[in-house]
This record gives sequence, C-alpha cells and structure tokens, in this order.
Amino acid sequence: MAYEIKQNHFPFKNETDLIINAAIEVHRDLGFGFLEIVYKDAICVELESRGYHYEREKQYPVYYKEILLPHNFYADFIVFDSVKKSNLKVELLMKIWPKLLII
Repeated sequence: MAYEIKQNHFPFKNETDLIINAAIEVHRDLGFGFLEIVYKDAICVELESRGYHYEREKQYPVYYKEILLPHNFYADFIVFDSVKKSNLKVELLMKIWPKLLII
C-alpha cells in the first residue's frame, strides 16, 4: 500500500509522495540499525531504479539579513528538477526537508 499525503495544499505533493514511497521501500527492505550512509546509498539506488532525477549532498549558501554566512546548508538530496528549479529559499528547504526524512 502506497503512502499518500492527505493535505491538499502541500507544495510539490506529487513529487513528495513519490519520494516518500521510495524511502519507505528502502526502509522495508533494509529495516533499521544501519548507519545513515547506508540508507543514503540505498535511496540513491532506489531513486535511480525509478528513474527519478536527484542530486546528492547539494550545497546552498545561507544569508542572514543579506549577509552571506561562512557555513552552507547541505541538503542530503534534492529530487526532481521541478523542486530544484523552483528557486526555493533555504528557509523553505529547511522547513520541508525534515518532514521528508523518514528513515
């Protein structure tokens, strides 16, 4: 049974459903107990097997009050061109990404 997000106004709902279903498949197969890097590698395999475009460990500059901070934000994965090309600000990515990380 595929997991389905019930909120109607969730940004990128279709893409989010696909990402969550891929992560659930990884969790079903591997279970729990591995280090994070193992799950990241498995998610790469799963995303590739589904033909999803992704970038791993994408780096974003962070600004505070228009000042570039010395440290960047690193997203574990950016999946689908539509998400990447949406010009989401880091603040939005930081709010959305923890909700997508289910492993």
